[in-house]
Amino acid sequence: MEAVAALDSTPFAEGALRLRDLVRALSAEEIPLALEEVRKHKDPDPYALISALASRWAEIDLHGAIDHGLAWKDDENKKTFFAALVSKWMKTNFSAASAWAQSQPPGPTRDAVISTMAGELQKHDPKEALALARHMSTQQGSEWIATQIFTEWIHSDPAAVAAACGEWNLVSLHLFDSTQPLPRSMESIGEIWGRKDPKAALAWAAGLPPTSASRDMLKKISESWAKRDPAAALAWISHSEDKSLHPEVINTAIGTLAAKDLSAAMAQIEALPADERSDATLAAALKNGAKTSPETAARLFQQLPEGTPRNEVALSICKALAATDPRNALDWLVHQAPQTISSGQGSQVSTVLQNWLAKSPGEAVAWTRGLPPGKTRDIVLNSTVSLLVNSDLKLAQSVFEELSPQAQGEAAAAFAQHYATQDIDEARAWAAALPGGRGQSMAFQALADVGAETDPQEAAKWINTLPQGDSRDRAIIPFTRKIMWDDPDGAMDWALSISDPMDRQDQLDEIAERWNQFNPRAAQSWINSCPQLTPEQRRHLLTK
Repeated sequence: MEAVAALDSTPFAEGALRLRDLVRALSAEEIPLALEEVRKHKDPDPYALISALASRWAEIDLHGAIDHGLAWKDDENKKTFFAALVSKWMKTNFSAASAWAQSQPPGPTRDAVISTMAGELQKHDPKEALALARHMSTQQGSEWIATQIFTEWIHSDPAAVAAACGEWNLVSLHLFDSTQPLPRSMESIGEIWGRKDPKAALAWAAGLPPTSASRDMLKKISESWAKRDPAAALAWISHSEDKSLHPEVINTAIGTLAAKDLSAAMAQIEALPADERSDATLAAALKNGAKTSPETAARLFQQLPEGTPRNEVALSICKALAATDPRNALDWLVHQAPQTISSGQGSQVSTVLQNWLAKSPGEAVAWTRGLPPGKTRDIVLNSTVSLLVNSDLKLAQSVFEELSPQAQGEAAAAFAQHYATQDIDEARAWAAALPGGRGQSMAFQALADVGAETDPQEAAKWINTLPQGDSRDRAIIPFTRKIMWDDPDGAMDWALSISDPMDRQDQLDEIAERWNQFNPRAAQSWINSCPQLTPEQRRHLLTK
């Protein structure tokens, strides 16, 4: 069989045309011999050859090919053979091919054939492809084929897909489950149809079984619409009876409008019914509007009540003002929104300060020193020191000296980390010389953190030299967090030495929880045998 030998030795890389010509030269009597040669061959991927031979045999002797293939044992070669055979058959007589496929006993061969037919069919008749998918051997297989069909079909006709979903009774197929997210194909309906026709997509989503997943889809479609076309979304939501959607749609639409035209967004807020106007809506307008109209946003800012949204708006205004005048931006923040700095949300302050210090360090430092005494000044000075310590140590030291021991905090930690990179023993001596207070506690904390990374044994010796009290406790906490993965029992022993009862229990809880995750037997053994724990503490830690 010269043709068979040629097939066996021809690399696929020589091209599909060569393969086609070789297969076409075979007679109906030679094809089964060629197939046996291919099946005996050790080629790890005989897919192309088997598919080509099956397709050719279907052309010249369909029933002989079927009889031959049915005699094979169920394996990948058999599935490949029948998938290719039916792919050719369905092009000339689809109804006969479909009837034959459905008449086969449940199993991998039937599923491979139906999957192939559905895949071909979905390109021009997805409804028929879905009907065929019902004949897979398992429900899981049917759902998988349906998902593939929906995923492709959704791009051309999402409305038809939505209708087909209803006809397919997705609830009975468990594609909707109140405890599970929507399948990806269903999410795609909302996403794609929502972009093409959001009103229709929302009407469809509202008719889905009432689960948390379908509620999420409603929210996603409506909020996405509010971002793309805020005016249309606002008009729609004004007539929607689903009040749960109103706040997010309104806030998203107003925020989108404000990013382009804050005045127009404010006019839109005024046009809302009184019960639809909220502080969150105003915050959304000012936060986004500050990007293009910071002065207007700053003027309206005081209408917001205290709280997180107000702080976020303040930072957005400060950032926008700082683009042209950092002094003006920080002056406004300090005088109009000092609570934003004192609440711990002042990271934007550090960003503005960093840029200002890089351009005009003397001017920026003079401004920080000129702030009135109080918590805001202490926070800003700490940020200034932390930003300067690696670029202008002398200037950072002079600013640091203006802080009280209780106010040094982050600045002391920044100095400790800086000194530790040069000589950790000198850094420890520097921290020990600080007056007791928050500054020293945070310096010790920073040094313990560095030491646990670089030399945990030396760090442990150093911590043991510290007197009992808050500063020692601050050093133990980061140290135990670093060593608990490699030495959990040692970390527990260190946690037991923390003097503050609340901090001690918090650290024991944290270590026990992690230890119980990666080695519960060892954790439980240590907890049960530790003489320093009370029975109540043991019971508590064993539940972590």
